Amino acid sequence: MEVKKNCGKCFQCKYFDCYYTREIKQFKKAKCGWCKKNKEVVKLQNSCVNYIFKQKNVRYDYSIKRFLSDVLTELSELRQILEEENNAKNEM
Repeated sequence: MEVKKNCGKCFQCKYFDCYYTREIKQFKKAKCGWCKKNKEVVKLQNSCVNYIFKQKNVRYDYSIKRFLSDVLTELSELRQILEEENNAKNEM
């Protein structure tokens, strides 16, 4: 693979998908990932001639946060309903 000095790092490229490992309570970012353009595993700090800066989609990020907020609200409501039903059963 040919490398240019002015190319960005793979972790900033739009063709790069980072790998994650599952820990006990969270996911941890790996030091490598998949390059969709070269179709190979690459390290975060690599660079190549196919580099294109990955622009952040603010609208997409907002949508995800809004969706997660709605889901968490619904889960809280369900938990409250289940706790009320459990308390009603215990009172009988």
